[in-house]
Amino acid sequence: EEGERRVRQEVAERQRKVGEAERLMRKAQGEAAKLREDAKAADANLQRVSQELREMENGRDTAQAQLAESRGQLLKEQKGRHALMLRREKLEAEVVRLRQALEAERRGERAARLRQQQAEGLQ
Repeated sequence: EEGERRVRQEVAERQRKVGEAERLMRKAQGEAAKLREDAKAADANLQRVSQELREMENGRDTAQAQLAESRGQLLKEQKGRHALMLRREKLEAEVVRLRQALEAERRGERAARLRQQQAEGLQ
């Protein structure tokens, strides 16, 4: 009887240990499944963030290209404006020169008329 009781206790203890091991194994399997899901979610997030980063880099590159193009256009326009300003200054100087020449010619004509009138008056 004592032997049977000890055997039953050992069997019960082994069954308890087997049950505990099975419970721990199921718990570990559940945790492993959760870790796999978390890893998949992390991988999906990583892919999404990587895609967003690529899109941002593409946007940055496009913006930099547009900025460089705009700067080039601005420099071209400034150069054109400067050339027009120089041309205008030359034209204004030419107008002043022509006005002075016209005024000198008119003064010369008046002086010639006065001399002619004086010469006619003396005769």
